[in-house]
Amino acid sequence: MYKCIKKCQLQPSKYNFADQKYLDQIPKKFKKVQVLEKNIFNIVPWNFDNLGKYNYKSKETKIVFFHFQGLKFISKNLFYLGLNNYSVRDIQEIRKIYYFYCLELKNILIKNNIDISYNFFQTIKFFFKGIFQKDLIYIK
Repeated sequence: MYKCIKKCQLQPSKYNFADQKYLDQIPKKFKKVQVLEKNIFNIVPWNFDNLGKYNYKSKETKIVFFHFQGLKFISKNLFYLGLNNYSVRDIQEIRKIYYFYCLELKNILIKNNIDISYNFFQTIKFFFKGIFQKDLIYIK
């Protein structure tokens, strides 16, 4: 974190670039830190379309992390995905990942009797935004 705060710029150098490049040095400095194997993926909506060059659907490949950036609750059954913010082309494939995650979230809410306090105006905003962007998922 200190490295990021100390120098965070969009001019690439050997050890710095934005908030990420310094991370390349961590496995060299800390012996217990390891880089994930190439058949383990950390997927985010903005790089999902670039995965076509990898065989991420094979049995040997594991999606270990998925960053659900932009996901919003509208109700316990309705979620705004926020995928249109990232120009995802293979929307049906990524929606499968979101569907199972949202289903699990819904089940956790029900099982633990968690009530979500909704801000009415935020809820309406994301509901209408999701309708127009076709970026909603409903979980029965």
